Amino acid sequence: MRREGAISVVALILIGGFLGLLITESANVRGTDVSGIIYDGSGGPWTLAGSPYIVVDDVTVPVGENLTIEPGVQAKIDYYVSIYVDGSLVAVGTEMNKIIMTSNSPTPEDYEWYGVVVSSSGYVDVEYCEMSFAFNAIYIDSSDGNKIINNYLTKNRDGIELQWSNNNQIIDNNISDEGGGIYLYHSDYNVITNNSFYSNKGSTILFEYSDYNTFTNNIMAHDLAGIHFTWSDHNNVSDNTFINSGIYLSMGQLTDYTTHTIQNNTVNGKPLRYFTDCAGITVDGESVGQVIFANCDNIMVNNLRIGNTYGAVQLIYTSNSRVTNNSLWNVSSGVYLKNSDWNRISNNNVSLAGRAIRILSSDHNTIENNGIESNMYGVYFGWSRMNTLANNTISYNDERGVDIYQGCEDNIVRNNTITNNERGIYLASRSKGSRVEGNTISNNEETGIEIYMSTNNYIMGNSLLNDGVFIWGNQLSHYNTHIIPDNNVVNGRPLYYHKNCSGIDIDGMPIGQLILANCTNVDVRHLKASNAFVGIEIAFSTGVVLTSNNLTNNSRGIYLDNALRSEITSNNISGNGKGVHLRYSSSNITYNNVSNNGLGISIHHSPYNNITENQVSNNTRGIYVEYSYDNRIFHNSFTDNENRAYDGSNDNFWNDSYPSGGNYWSDYSGVDQNHGPNQDIPGADGIGDSPYKIGLGQDNYPLVSPYGYETIPPIVGITSPTEGEIFDTTPITVAGTASDMGGSGLERVEVHLDGGSWSDAVGTSTWSISQNLNPGTNFIEARAWDNAGNPSAIVSITVEYNPPGNDPPTASFTVTPETGDVNTLFTLDASSSSDMDEPSDALEVRWDWEDDGVWDTDWSKTKTTQHRYENPGIYTIYLEVKDSGGLKDEATKQLRVEYFPTPRITNPAEGETISGEYTITGTTHDPDGKAERVEISIDQGDWVGVDGILSWNHTWETTNVSNGNHTICVRAYDGTNYSVNVSVTVVVDNPPPKDPLDYLFWTTVALIVVVLLIVITFILIKRRKAKSREKV
Repeated sequence: MRREGAISVVALILIGGFLGLLITESANVRGTDVSGIIYDGSGGPWTLAGSPYIVVDDVTVPVGENLTIEPGVQAKIDYYVSIYVDGSLVAVGTEMNKIIMTSNSPTPEDYEWYGVVVSSSGYVDVEYCEMSFAFNAIYIDSSDGNKIINNYLTKNRDGIELQWSNNNQIIDNNISDEGGGIYLYHSDYNVITNNSFYSNKGSTILFEYSDYNTFTNNIMAHDLAGIHFTWSDHNNVSDNTFINSGIYLSMGQLTDYTTHTIQNNTVNGKPLRYFTDCAGITVDGESVGQVIFANCDNIMVNNLRIGNTYGAVQLIYTSNSRVTNNSLWNVSSGVYLKNSDWNRISNNNVSLAGRAIRILSSDHNTIENNGIESNMYGVYFGWSRMNTLANNTISYNDERGVDIYQGCEDNIVRNNTITNNERGIYLASRSKGSRVEGNTISNNEETGIEIYMSTNNYIMGNSLLNDGVFIWGNQLSHYNTHIIPDNNVVNGRPLYYHKNCSGIDIDGMPIGQLILANCTNVDVRHLKASNAFVGIEIAFSTGVVLTSNNLTNNSRGIYLDNALRSEITSNNISGNGKGVHLRYSSSNITYNNVSNNGLGISIHHSPYNNITENQVSNNTRGIYVEYSYDNRIFHNSFTDNENRAYDGSNDNFWNDSYPSGGNYWSDYSGVDQNHGPNQDIPGADGIGDSPYKIGLGQDNYPLVSPYGYETIPPIVGITSPTEGEIFDTTPITVAGTASDMGGSGLERVEVHLDGGSWSDAVGTSTWSISQNLNPGTNFIEARAWDNAGNPSAIVSITVEYNPPGNDPPTASFTVTPETGDVNTLFTLDASSSSDMDEPSDALEVRWDWEDDGVWDTDWSKTKTTQHRYENPGIYTIYLEVKDSGGLKDEATKQLRVEYFPTPRITNPAEGETISGEYTITGTTHDPDGKAERVEISIDQGDWVGVDGILSWNHTWETTNVSNGNHTICVRAYDGTNYSVNVSVTVVVDNPPPKDPLDYLFWTTVALIVVVLLIVITFILIKRRKAKSREKV
């Protein structure tokens, strides 16, 4: 019985223990809610038994108290909650049993709680903790001597932030996926060592006004910037490893750049080179991950290949230096100049950079012959003066090709090719005096040249294609202080810029763009502008009349800024990004055809406009009115616009009084069953019975059918002469007929010749006009307009004029070399063109590099020209030759352009004197990675392979050749083609060989000496033995 009782007692104990465990485990699953004042003895310590702790509101460890958090504890923290440490916090886990501090959300997102906040009276020892989803995992303000060791911090805004805090230890932590790793502000003498930083979106560590800190043996991988210094000095950065990041020296005075110790660091496995207070140093062809010069002079940085770092080449307070022939890619800044003057940056290739070349507070620098492609920004200037940007190719950059910003003055942008960027050249923000001349600017997504809040710029001799010039700002001087002559062309036609003018008449002339600034009473008629950024721009002008113009396929058809009492009537405005755009302007806009634009009519900050009797159709949005009042908009037809209209206020009038009515809206769904001012009397009246809503405004009397403005275009035809007719006299009479089926009647018929200005014919239904023909082919076009402002389709014919006794020329040309790569400068020579009636030097030629229908040169009597192609491919070169009588001939040739590898000899230099066994070295530029080998030839001898391709060498025993000049020639082979040969001529100067008799003489002397020594030694030995016998 005693045994059975004992067994029962044991069973009860086991059952009770099991139930206790279940109760305890259930309590642990629920966790412990905490908030308020907590310290050991009052809500603390936080133990594993009480874990997880749910921090439902701010927790404060008071002054003089300590809170201990045991290993393995989990703290789950609610939204916008902090752990404030005014006393001390000891959260020390172990490697196998870490402390967890994270969001209490089941699906946490970034920055849900505020972190551990340490005040001036506080202290923390945080070790082996995992902290995530905080604003700052650990924020220390005015507290010294804290320990942050062996922690894992991830997905916080910032890992650790120190403000006014010194002598802290941050050691062996892993900080990843943060907004920023560590931020030091006015914090000195801290030790940051053996930490790992991965994939942080900002800087690994930002030093701001922080000095004498130690940052050693850390690993930084894939961070935006490894270390960012601003206004900080005397920091020690040593023995760190940067992977796809680096060091960026941002702002400060001279000592903030020159007093750091930066040594034994690597970037992507290559040394980070940091030079201060130096002169005459050359870094040429070395394997470096990043190179930084501060307070240096006469520096050479050549032939480097640097990628995947922050700032590849940084020159700070450095002057009279050269940065040439470098290849830089996937960097925040390719070449960065700060407070550096009289430097030359040339022949570099920079791609996939944030800013390819960045110039800050630096003057008199020259940036030339660089290839700048596929970056975020191309070349950026800020607070810099008198720099020259010349002969660069700047293309396919996501933002601005050239950005002259923030107080720049008197910089020169000359003879660059700037294509396919978002904006070509941007002059902005109080910059002034820029000289932009001779550039080829094309196919930029927005503007070719944009001038914003900038004054006194010179824009001369530029050729723009499919973009154009745009000026804007908020005061008159932003518009009327520039010099922009008409030698700028947009799409092959002059850009006309008129400022401070009055009473001029601009009628029918060929234009690429028209810009009026501070003008009064100007009449603009019969112009045609297309494929520019702005067709016609009017600023700070009064009484400008725009009539019967044709503005198509521009980013802005008509742009008015601070223009008053303008008249915009009977224009065709179609296919533009914005058809008519008003800013701080008031106008009458009537009888226009506004169709197929992104936004038909845009009214911003513009009151008192009258917009009536326009046809607004097939636009993405018909009309948009914002921050504007007292505009009268009625009797328009809004037809088939994807988004009808928007009014951001209720202060505009969308209808005339009853029964005149409002506008026609093709998507109006109301009915017309009543009439009267209140639409409450039975019987239709052509006005909808319910209002049409337009944002915050409305049309109270919407029309149920289009307003009386008809849209049927007239028809025109040319009856004489006939297509292809040949004449031997001029002028001739061009005649034809026209008709109008829409009912408004014919207004006029216009004719022009070879794209010249339109001229009014005599008559309408039957019409005629006299035209003077040009020798050769003449292209005659005609169009008709009706009284509703509708143009007809343009009809055309081609006729020939052959003056008596004149034969056409014969076109012929050569291309040298016959094939090449994207680095080849091809020479085109049309000197072999001839004419039976006159010498060849009287002939004019023009060229189209790729037979795209756009002439790349103007007519010129110079028969030779040169061109370099940006991309490989097969191009058809088109030559047209014209004699003095206007007769023409043409010729074409096909040219293959490839990516040939390009070798370069780095040593020896041209004219160098060498001797003995000499190692010839060089590099190969290989854009497409197809180079298979590099070969070398001495004095036109056999080609032999060298060691290496991208970086190569070859040993030459110069004693095998005679002293004097010898030519070293190299070429590269890509499996299909050899590159152009590259050569240098050197001087071999070896000492003369020894005479064999000299060797025989000295050998004989040596043998005699040896024999004598042997004889003398033998005699001495014999005497010593003899003396020994005598003593015996």
